[in-house]
Amino acid sequence: MKLRPDRAEPVRVLHVICNQRGAARGQGMDDITSTEALLAELRNSRTDMWRWVKAASESQSLRVVIPAEAIRAWQQREPERWAKVAAWLAAQGKRVVEI
Repeated sequence: MKLRPDRAEPVRVLHVICNQRGAARGQGMDDITSTEALLAELRNSRTDMWRWVKAASESQSLRVVIPAEAIRAWQQREPERWAKVAAWLAAQGKRVVEI
């Protein structure tokens, strides 16, 4: 799975959490910094967030392109898990790009 927007589509940066890999470590992230632990938790989720975390963990890109509709759905359905995913992305130095 490639995490790239179609070049013809306008891209809006949702937020930039941090610019350097690991810059957010040590900010209350002890229990979710492990990719495996986060993936295990997300597999019990009613959403497909685990697929995005897995793809982001396997990609060297510092950007994760996610449809705006998916983010809104995650924020409504499982706000605590989305917060953990956003924090994990920050700890990995990834920025979320909403399309």
